[in-house]
Amino acid sequence: EAAMSMCRAPLPLLLPLLWAATAKAQAASAWAAEKPGPPSNISAHVSRNSATLQWFHAHPAAGGRALHYVIKWQAKDEPEATWYPYPVDVGEERALIDGLAPGTTYVSRIAAVNSHGRTWSTFVRFNTLDSLRCEDSWHWEGVMDESDVEAICGHKQERDEPLDPHPSPCSARASCPSWSALHLLSQITSQHNLGHRLLASSG
Repeated sequence: EAAMSMCRAPLPLLLPLLWAATAKAQAASAWAAEKPGPPSNISAHVSRNSATLQWFHAHPAAGGRALHYVIKWQAKDEPEATWYPYPVDVGEERALIDGLAPGTTYVSRIAAVNSHGRTWSTFVRFNTLDSLRCEDSWHWEGVMDESDVEAICGHKQERDEPLDPHPSPCSARASCPSWSALHLLSQITSQHNLGHRLLASSG
């Protein structure tokens, strides 16, 4: 009896393992035995020197189940792409790409991989963040004041003499006269000239 109880004891412990293996086999059978579908809904959350990519696994109707993902990206006008250093597991669908240059345009792609092959996603394009430069400050006068310009450029001259390829004749400090002021000035000048003509004719 002792020997029989020892043989029967491990069976309850094996049941959860058997159930898990059965569930896994049933889940795997729901996927087609073919290349995975392409990753979808890719988004990029950027900072100055990095971008976090997120995406979704393809629907079962689009192909087989992926085993992992691979990622590559390239800066604009660079001759070669850079590859993510290791595969991303299915279930994570997220990767941090660092070491990027600020204010630069990048294009990236993600591939889903299994034993039947790999399928690439569509391209995603993103720009890393960058600080506002002094020579561009005149573009943003609606959100900047003189103290902002001074903090960026180190002086206030940029506000008075913006680096605009088509600068206005009016500076930020000495604004142009309004239409009503110009109209009044024109009337005064006309009356003054008329007075001179009347005096000349009477003489």
